[in-house]
Order: sequence, then C-alpha cells, then structure tokens
Amino acid sequence: MIAKGIALPFIALWGLGIPAAVFALMRKDKNTLDTPQTKAKFGFLYNGYKRHNYFWEIIIMYRKIFCIMIAVFL
Repeated sequence: MIAKGIALPFIALWGLGIPAAVFALMRKDKNTLDTPQTKAKFGFLYNGYKRHNYFWEIIIMYRKIFCIMIAVFL
C-alpha cells in the first residue's frame, strides 16, 4: 500500500508531466519551428505533420499513456 502511494504520483509526474513539459517548450518555440536549432530539439516530434499540427505527437503520447493506464490499473 505504501509503495502504491509513492509510485502513483511519480507515474503521473513521469507519464503526464514530461509530455506536458515538451508541449509547453514546443508551444513557446512554435514561431521558430523551421529553424535548425528548434528542429534539432523537437524535429523528431513534428517532422511528419503539417506546421499547424506540431502538437499532434503529444496527443498521441497521451492516448498511449491512457490506454496503458487503463490496461494496468483496471
């Protein structure tokens, strides 16, 4: 029981916090997505999408996280 109380906040922080932080950083740099510096940092996340859909990989990450959480916790 103690392990679950310790593990759940860290799972939430890791699983939900990291994609949120990446989204916040990408949103801050959304006007410079075509520069080499931004492409070096985040290009692997938005290269396959149109410029105005740069955030779509984050949505896919959350969908996968929620599917895994449902499978594990239910």
